[in-house]
Parts: sequence; C-alpha cells; structure tokens
Amino acid sequence: MNNPIKNFTKKEWILWIASLLIVIVSNLFSTDFDLLTLMAALIGVTSLIFAAKGNVWAQILMIMFSILYGIISYRFRYWGEMITYLGMALPMAIWSTLTWIRHPSWGNGIVLIVLWTLASLENPAYIPVVVNFTIFFFNDMYGFISWKHREILLDL
Repeated sequence: MNNPIKNFTKKEWILWIASLLIVIVSNLFSTDFDLLTLMAALIGVTSLIFAAKGNVWAQILMIMFSILYGIISYRFRYWGEMITYLGMALPMAIWSTLTWIRHPSWGNGIVLIVLWTLASLENPAYIPVVVNFTIFFFNDMYGFISWKHREILLDL
C-alpha cells in the first residue's frame, strides 16, 4: 500500500488540515477534554478525506474509527450507535479492506461481468448476477464522470 497523503492536491491538504484543526480546537475548548473522543474524530475526518479520493486507507481508518466510536457510544449508553458501528460499519469496513487489498484492479468490474456472463451461459440462473454487476459498472462510471465534471467546475 502506498503513502495515502502523497497524492493530495493543495485543496485537499487545506481541507484535511482545516478539518483536523477544527476538531482539535473544538476539543480543546470543551469543558471536559477526552483523548478518546479527539482521536476518534481525527481518524473519522481523515477517513472521509480518503474515502472521497477512493483510497483503501479510508476503510482501514474506518475500522479504527468504528471501534473507538463504539467505545464512546458504550460509555454514554448510546446503544443504537454502538450497535450500528460495531455490528454494521466495522464488519463492512473489514470486508471492504480485505476485498480491496485482494482485488485492487480498476478493471475488476468488467472482469466480473465477463466471468458471470460465461457462468450464465452454462446456467441461466446467473443472468441476474450479470445484470447486477453491469448495473454496478454503469453506476461506477456515472459516479466517475460526475466527480470529474465536478472537479472541472471547481477548478474554474
């Protein structure tokens, strides 16, 4: 895995540092400073920056954030939050990280479409899987085009 901040643009550096500073300052002005809360918030905002860039470190940080936030939620008896992050967000982040590391290829969507198409030629029961991954592919393309368009507009 590469250095996740190496490819930050100037705007991303500003956004990340500003986010970290806001979190730190808001914690310092709190009447009851809590290091665990500060660490969770810093990890959380950093995870979101990496998620926006499509970087696997977002999921790795989300694993840490989910555990810390689960502990914080437990301390304040926010049972729903604790269950949501430890029972849903944490396992999804672990699964996403493992899947991402095992299959890092950008062309993976097309490969899956081809493989499931071949499987559906043997058994038509797999046609819905082909349709599913085709829809995923087009949604991914739409997302990519939308983000590129937004990036161009913001640079103007």
